[in-house]
Amino acid sequence: MSQFNYTNLARYGFNIIDDLSFWIPENEGQSRLLVLSDLMSLKTEGVTQKGMPSNISLIVNCQEDSVTSDLYYVQAERVLGVALHKLAFCGDNGRIFATLMEYNERIWNALQTGSVVVHCLAGMHRASSMVVSHYLYRRYILKHCHIRDDVRTLYAKLQAIRQGVEPLSYGIMIQKYRDYLRANYPLTPTSLSPTPPTSTPSSPSSPSSPSSPSSPSSPAGSLLALSNSTEGKSSGGSHLKEFFKKLF
Repeated sequence: MSQFNYTNLARYGFNIIDDLSFWIPENEGQSRLLVLSDLMSLKTEGVTQKGMPSNISLIVNCQEDSVTSDLYYVQAERVLGVALHKLAFCGDNGRIFATLMEYNERIWNALQTGSVVVHCLAGMHRASSMVVSHYLYRRYILKHCHIRDDVRTLYAKLQAIRQGVEPLSYGIMIQKYRDYLRANYPLTPTSLSPTPPTSTPSSPSSPSSPSSPSSPSSPAGSLLALSNSTEGKSSGGSHLKEFFKKLF
């Protein structure tokens, strides 16, 4: 029997995204899980005693751009923030696509070593939209072709495990991201496969370096590096050039 009690975890505000997680049956405590949650649940004392994974490598806060680890009771190796409500209405599709690429790359890389928690204030709209974008990222960038790209269906999967999940206007942003991926990272006949990946994440290249030119998950690189630093402009190699060619 799984040591993760789904009903109990959901009661405390944590919802495991099964098909985006990596299970290790012989040692479930080391399974690498993608979890949808809310701010208050992560600030509650005794989170890990309630069944929350203790091997958290990343928390993604979809509510604020600037966030520190002392906001949470739960411990994580790294904390990142992106105010999705600001991003969705910024009016700059290039910025939207680059940011979603960057954060989904970071989520994927963090899942190689531990669990990832994605949250916003209530875990219903912004955080769920980030998770839906990660489904799309896996399909088109990582070529996990068993994942469907119907945005409504993906939101429905999350609605089935977390009450109150709704796309609201964020769904428009996610649809645009899906259309961008479809047009610029199409699935080829050789990449199509009905077989999902195994429980151990695998990548044709090293997942540890988000800016690695050989990584399949680095077409966008770091948004800050792309925008502000000379080093960032030269670190992405051919993938960054390809990304901007497609974008503009």
